[in-house]
Amino acid sequence: MLIEETFLALSQLLTGIDALETDLVESYYHSLENQFGPLVDELLGIYKSVTSDPNIAQTAHLTTIINRTKSDEKLTHVLRQIVRVWYISQFKASSDPNDKTQIYAGHFEKGWLWKVIKAHPPAFSDLPHGYWIDPPPATI
Repeated sequence: MLIEETFLALSQLLTGIDALETDLVESYYHSLENQFGPLVDELLGIYKSVTSDPNIAQTAHLTTIINRTKSDEKLTHVLRQIVRVWYISQFKASSDPNDKTQIYAGHFEKGWLWKVIKAHPPAFSDLPHGYWIDPPPATI
């Protein structure tokens, strides 16, 4: 399995979204890898070892990954940033709650947050003026 394929599979598991955009995988992977270096690859290694273990049920993969990383604050932070980047196309370099610095990953309009809340990203609507008076559709 290629690194990007592994990153996509881990991202799908962490976000709970199977339909993540494959055209963003390389960009998001490299953004996070540039910031966090070997921690991203370590997480991919953990993911591979967990998912290749026939004694771990498919539904237990996420719990197993979290349990293997929770004693390492840096790995836990990177796990959270993988989810952040897919939902809002931003991540935080620091796990310090006082550091509010966000790093933009370049695809704000494609963040899953907008699909979940049934809205368009600010300044990216292609709908006609006044569309907001109608309730959003029932499905994503």
